Amino acid sequence: MDEQLNNLKSGDEIKFSEDRLWFKVVGKNERFVIAITKKVYNANIRNKTWYYTIIDTVENIRGRVNLIFELYDFEKQSDIDKVLSELGPQGCHENKEKGYWEESELAISSRNCISANILKIKAA
Repeated sequence: MDEQLNNLKSGDEIKFSEDRLWFKVVGKNERFVIAITKKVYNANIRNKTWYYTIIDTVENIRGRVNLIFELYDFEKQSDIDKVLSELGPQGCHENKEKGYWEESELAISSRNCISANILKIKAA
């Protein structure tokens, strides 16, 4: 499984064992993968929306960000890149200018994460 996660690239599609929808990989760094689904209508949400998941390839978990309010638009590559740069191990991120890891507010939600059980992958 680790090799499957590490070999994912932008444009690949993933199907998780818990979901009926396919997720498309839209961003990746050394540790995290961000994937989104197509737009779907959900009666509990007022508008059509993108569902997204962030996969931690080290911990083999996935989930949403831990922020109460969604500050990021996962349709914009600039926001995807920002999330990838701010995510880090145990909610920290690397400050390359200062040369150390510092606390970050951004992490995968520990309350809402599940195992990253990949069922199938379609290469881009």
